[in-house]
Amino acid sequence: MVGTASPPDDDVVSVGRRVPRLAAVEPREGRKLFVRFDDGREKTVDLAPALESRRLYKPLREDDALFRSFRINEYRNAIEWNDALDFSAMWLEALPPSEFTNDDFHSTMERQDRSEP
Repeated sequence: MVGTASPPDDDVVSVGRRVPRLAAVEPREGRKLFVRFDDGREKTVDLAPALESRRLYKPLREDDALFRSFRINEYRNAIEWNDALDFSAMWLEALPPSEFTNDDFHSTMERQDRSEP
């Protein structure tokens, strides 16, 4: 049988856990961010340990103005600074609130089955 089929526009295809979406993100002191997800959850996270994990984040570690210039991307599934730097909503969701240790960060990486944000 040959042909094409399209689901109706209102059908939602879902596989696994829902991807978190960002409603608002605001800078706080240092490398902390206040994050509000579209389901109403809120928390403050500290990105400093995560930004130390990769060389490509070095500009964000050193430049306060650049760090504060982030925006939520069009899909609301990440914050981004420019074409090369972003941080996913999944990671923002997975990070523990505010203060955490390097061990906490590595545990989060393992839970996400990822080696980078």
